[in-house]
Amino acid sequence: TQPMLAVREPLIVFHRTLCILLKDLCEEEIPLSSKELGRVSRLLRSSVGESWLDQAQMCRRAGHAEPASVAVLQAVGCRTPTALLEKAHLLWQNDKKHQAISELRMVEANTQLLNSNKRGEAKALLRLARWAGLTGHARDDQLVALYRNVIKRDKDWDKGYFHFAEYLDKVMQDTKRRSKEAEMSSVKGHSHARRHGRHHIEYLPEIIKQYGSSASRGTKKLFENLPRMLTLWFNFGADEKSFLRDKNCRDVAARVSRDVTAIMTDFAKSLPTSAWLAVLPQLISRVCHPNAEVTKVTRSIVTRVLLRFPQQVLWSLAAVSNSNVVARRNNALEILASARQRATEKEVRELFQEFDTFVEQMKKLCNHVVGKRQKFFTLSESGQFNLLKRTLPVKVIVPIQAALTPSFPAGAAGLRESPFGAEHTTSIREVKDRVGVLSSLQRPKKVELVGANGRTYTFLFKPKDDLRKDARLMEFASVLNQLFAKAPQSRRRGLYLRTFAVVPLTEDCGMIEWVPNTHMLRGCCQDTYAEVGLWDLERHSAKLREIDDIHKELYDRVDARGRDPTQWLDKMLDMYPPMLHRWFIRTFPEPSQWFKARLNFSRTAAVWSMVGHVVGLGDRHGENILLDQESGDCVHVDFSCLFDKGLELETPEMVPFRLTQNIVDGLGAAGYEGTFMRVCEITLGVLRSHREALMSVLETFVHDPLVEWTKGSKAKGHSDAADT
Repeated sequence: TQPMLAVREPLIVFHRTLCILLKDLCEEEIPLSSKELGRVSRLLRSSVGESWLDQAQMCRRAGHAEPASVAVLQAVGCRTPTALLEKAHLLWQNDKKHQAISELRMVEANTQLLNSNKRGEAKALLRLARWAGLTGHARDDQLVALYRNVIKRDKDWDKGYFHFAEYLDKVMQDTKRRSKEAEMSSVKGHSHARRHGRHHIEYLPEIIKQYGSSASRGTKKLFENLPRMLTLWFNFGADEKSFLRDKNCRDVAARVSRDVTAIMTDFAKSLPTSAWLAVLPQLISRVCHPNAEVTKVTRSIVTRVLLRFPQQVLWSLAAVSNSNVVARRNNALEILASARQRATEKEVRELFQEFDTFVEQMKKLCNHVVGKRQKFFTLSESGQFNLLKRTLPVKVIVPIQAALTPSFPAGAAGLRESPFGAEHTTSIREVKDRVGVLSSLQRPKKVELVGANGRTYTFLFKPKDDLRKDARLMEFASVLNQLFAKAPQSRRRGLYLRTFAVVPLTEDCGMIEWVPNTHMLRGCCQDTYAEVGLWDLERHSAKLREIDDIHKELYDRVDARGRDPTQWLDKMLDMYPPMLHRWFIRTFPEPSQWFKARLNFSRTAAVWSMVGHVVGLGDRHGENILLDQESGDCVHVDFSCLFDKGLELETPEMVPFRLTQNIVDGLGAAGYEGTFMRVCEITLGVLRSHREALMSVLETFVHDPLVEWTKGSKAKGHSDAADT
């Protein structure tokens, strides 16, 4: 990246110069035998070549084509093994695709150019296979042979298996599409071709096998290979009966079913347990799959993960084990009972018991009824939480985002280590006696948990609200953050979505991790207007009534055909011009801090805007958008209005995302045409290039009956404002 280039390039040049000087010194000043001198010279020349190669890679990634070309030619001159690969990559990036493929063909024909570097050979062949597929330089059978050769050269490389599976997946989808087109057009003789041609499901066992093999060998593609593998398996399991009823593919479907079941049963036992954490929400959402064999294997995987990581999985299963859907609840309870029976450690069995008791008390606290004007209460004085006080401390961990989200180290070794850092996992020692009560409609509680490490963790306990949508979107955001960290353009800018723990306890209550140091966008604007005398904080209600009266006068009381919405908007803008930039100046008075905060706001606002547009996120009023008072980040909360549900409101939400005048005012002098627009483009690029993996995550919404639109109900108004 650009900052990395500015920092690392002088160090690389210094290292290279030092090696050259040392080589000259050895040849002229230090008495060495010819054999020793040859060995030292080769070693130093290799080091010089590697430094040129590092510089070429950095310049290419930063978009500096000329310096990259000079550096790669120097690396080739030093006979650096993988310099030819970098030269090919540079040619491809400069749109010289035929020359790039020719370079790789030369490496394929003479692998000695890579000095028996197995990983280098595999990289060259993989790049050749992918580029030849994109440009049509090879037939399908030649591409399959190339991919198999990649795996043969380096059997421990996860990317070889992943890209082979990805290629076969595309072939399968293309075969399926062609088959449907042929059926629709009723081409003469199609039935004959259908019987003797290869059916698209025949690719499935090989695809699932390659995706699973990739997952077992590294963590780099873990959030792409496993979600796609499970999606293919679940979809085939759901359609298996229809395939078996089709006389044209009955035998093929039976064979594919046996092969897929055998492969998945084997992976359920052999894949590292930690790998399944990457797809835990997807697994839990399908515990009631219509295919009995799929359900059996899914339950065995969840049980295995539960025994290995009980602290995290118990929180994930809390809402399912209390589901209103009988089949889902029973399956979850059977998984818990099976894990409890198989648990060999006394501490794990005690944890199961403590968790059940603690969660029951948390649900009771969520739904505790308080007075209309009550702002707080104490647990000890209420007399209803004596069991909770007696239960504490418990071995149950504090369910913060860092403790529930796996973070995998790179490489195959990362699968053998725990993906949860010990510094983030602390058990609950105490629940503070004083509980705050917020003033919104549902009267949520602000509860403080004290960990065994002495730190206090704040949570919002929300009653009468299904938080599973929020939890699913946070899972989607976590996967997206992993993808942002891999893509060079997004990694360079530090793009990410602020996530926080959302723990549904039942289908109508749950816990939300408090987002610290944040202020509502509405509050930021009101404070700014009050500062310049345009808003009276003491006459808040009167001001709102005044705005409402103007709206009625210029809009509601005017005939629909004669309405001019811009008239009301112009009136409001005259009264309350955009002034969010003043909030940044006041909150971040130091210039460099102000610039960084405004940049953070522009980037995070752009990312949330694009992600919200793609998932149909609505209800983005000034209380559901928060601003971080330390970093300037834009943070979104309350995700109950998803998948374009806003279009069904009494007054439909037609805008794709919130880009009001104050938001634009906070973006700086360039407005939305500067950083905001560029980050929007990068975000959409990441979403588009990883659409299969992201769609696999979003499918949990479909298979977990948790949203109103699955029941066909129509929303009549906006959801409550977020209280975090």
